[in-house]
Amino acid sequence: LNLNGYMLTIQNLDICGGAAVTIRNGTISGLKTCTVNIYGSSDPNKPTTVTAEEDLLIDIGGGIRILGEKTENGEEGTNGSCYVELRGEVMTKRSPCVLVSDKLREGADVTVKINGAELQSGKETSVKINGCAQVLIDGADITGATGIVMRAGEVSIANSHITGNGNTG
Repeated sequence: LNLNGYMLTIQNLDICGGAAVTIRNGTISGLKTCTVNIYGSSDPNKPTTVTAEEDLLIDIGGGIRILGEKTENGEEGTNGSCYVELRGEVMTKRSPCVLVSDKLREGADVTVKINGAELQSGKETSVKINGCAQVLIDGADITGATGIVMRAGEVSIANSHITGNGNTG
């Protein structure tokens, strides 16, 4: 999805079902409840794959949510296979920039790579890892009320600057 320097204003953006999407060259914008929802694929051989290139700005209220597979009734499951790579900027006012769902269990195959990206959350944790995922952070600049909160999964951090500017550590 090449935005050609333009702004795409959305309510919500759902990427699911093993889709492979690269977003570049522009801005994705939305209101305070707007989210980019990335649902894992139920097929481990065809993971949902999303790349946000370095020339992309995501400026939305609800941030990017990494979720389990979308079930038949439209709910979020506990498993799913996805790969997300963030290279651009993600900004939110009151939500995490990146949220890994607490519904993701050990059977999930989720990798989130924050590679040279700039993440800035105004009044919330910038990266919140509540469920099972492998989160690789390299060369990133992460700022929020709390930089990173991890409740499950694995995190690897290299060459990055992480700032918590709120009342929690």
